[in-house]
Amino acid sequence: MPPLITLTLIFAAGIITAVHLALPVPLWLGTAGAIFIIGFYCLLARRRQGVILTLLLLTFLLGGLRAGLALLPEQTLAPFVGSEVLLEGVLVGEPQATASGSSYILKTRLAGRGEELTTVKGLVIVFDRRPLQEIEYSYGDLLRVKGTLLRPRPAANFGQFDYRAYLERRGIRYSLNVSPAGGPEKLGSGTGNVYLARLLSWRQRFVEIADNLTPEDAALLKGITLGERRGVSAETIDLFTTSGTVHLLAVS
Repeated sequence: MPPLITLTLIFAAGIITAVHLALPVPLWLGTAGAIFIIGFYCLLARRRQGVILTLLLLTFLLGGLRAGLALLPEQTLAPFVGSEVLLEGVLVGEPQATASGSSYILKTRLAGRGEELTTVKGLVIVFDRRPLQEIEYSYGDLLRVKGTLLRPRPAANFGQFDYRAYLERRGIRYSLNVSPAGGPEKLGSGTGNVYLARLLSWRQRFVEIADNLTPEDAALLKGITLGERRGVSAETIDLFTTSGTVHLLAVS
């Protein structure tokens, strides 16, 4: 197996371990520090097998540390939960369609119950009643939006999809339901990563080209290339499922 694939799988194993065991971050960090010292000694002693083993262990521990840091509770927004709050933050992804409107993720900077805002941080998923076609904002836009801040509900029954855990694995601990007159208001643009913005602009251009096809063909093309199953008919999904190729519609 190529070394890069091996390291990637070990890194992923560290992430999975951290998610399921919920070990404290200091434990991951301390263990990684100890292994690094041992590896440095092996390097000085020219013990090749020891160096390789150290590299593998450090990769695993870095994966666990990465997941552990992502799952750390974000406390600056906690006092606003359950109340109407004004948030200011940067849009860090493209808006997505939902059953009741649209959603987008804000990397928050400021929050407050009135006009006076305090510094906060953390990702918030915003649920907007407007359909995706009416959303005029894109990655990197600085927005101000008002609504009720909530903690997503965990799974009610054993084995049920845990939406809260799903969001927390993405570093999102809070949701905001936009008030009828809560915006959002665009304050600026171009505040995101320039390279990611370029990639997303190419993606949007591809979507515009695909939309020149018939609705069913366009939906299928976007499903295979972008993982967007919205618009793909139930009959088509059933055909992919029956043939064992439905994974083609679930691009990572």
